[in-house]
Amino acid sequence: IRLVGQVLNRIKVIYKAIVLDLDDTLWKGTLSEIGKEEIKNNLLSPEGHKHVAFMKFVKRIANELGIFLAICSRNSIDEVEDTIRYLTHEVFPLKDQLDVIIANDNDKSDNIVRIASELSILPNSIIFIDDNVIVRSEVRQSLPDCFIPEWNSIDEIYPLLETTAIFERPNISKNSQNRRKQYRVIQAEKRQNFLPQLYCRVYDDVSHTNAIELYGKSNQFNWSQFNRGFDDDIQSVYLTIHTPNNDDLGICSSFSYRNSADIVEIQNWAISCRFFEIGLEECLLLHMIKFFKSTKLSFRYNDSGKNGRVKNLILKYPNIFKVSEGEVSAILDDIKSLVENTNIKIV
Repeated sequence: IRLVGQVLNRIKVIYKAIVLDLDDTLWKGTLSEIGKEEIKNNLLSPEGHKHVAFMKFVKRIANELGIFLAICSRNSIDEVEDTIRYLTHEVFPLKDQLDVIIANDNDKSDNIVRIASELSILPNSIIFIDDNVIVRSEVRQSLPDCFIPEWNSIDEIYPLLETTAIFERPNISKNSQNRRKQYRVIQAEKRQNFLPQLYCRVYDDVSHTNAIELYGKSNQFNWSQFNRGFDDDIQSVYLTIHTPNNDDLGICSSFSYRNSADIVEIQNWAISCRFFEIGLEECLLLHMIKFFKSTKLSFRYNDSGKNGRVKNLILKYPNIFKVSEGEVSAILDDIKSLVENTNIKIV
């Protein structure tokens, strides 16, 4: 079974987040009924050791692979946050490890969609773990692409996830491992300024290596899904993004192009999901004007149904983009709106 899982994991979607229930999943008992003190006592009991061991497993996987961790619970958000603050790292190893916490009475499928949006990923890259069979059924029906393991007791989950090789990676880049760090840096920057002040560096990608890798991973902002097999006259560049303190957050974008005498044709353009809608799109459009010394561009475009972030950008700037039969033309004469919507600079 594990060998089959390893083969399948080479062709399936890469899971980027684990969404976890709390009551009778990460701890024994219902928080609203027994309170945080009893939750702590349960975690300290022999039965609670199984929950603690599972959390340690999840923590290790998240840190090694850069997988996001989120809580989706039917509890009061204030009570959940207070309890997590109260519990120690010894009994709750996920303390300070959680990227998103959502607790309310909404359908969990709705909350998972909200979590996916918060993390800038798609629901099909989420693993959802919940003890409640009815809840699992509701989420499976609403989000059929979300991976939802079936289990009866907490000590079944670890061997289940290990055996199915759900976390196997043919390879893993440093950029992927740093996914959570990048997310937290960006969120901290956004809290200080809605449009973070960041910097990009541009590099030629002679063999298209970095471009092909990013195109293969990016769905939500991938203009054409033309990801490999470029003609000899196609060139590519990639960009890395940095904080004001010069911390390298990794590769953020790539674009491939043909620069002819008549017009610049963008064959594909992708942005990593960690960097959506923080001004990077606008920064790169401004960069293209200088890079190509032209305000007229043609973008190869294919609406895959998943690349909604591209459509959002086109709709955001109707005075710039015009769509016609699989191609998008851009006239970048009036750049005031682009300048106003980014604090990211090319250095």
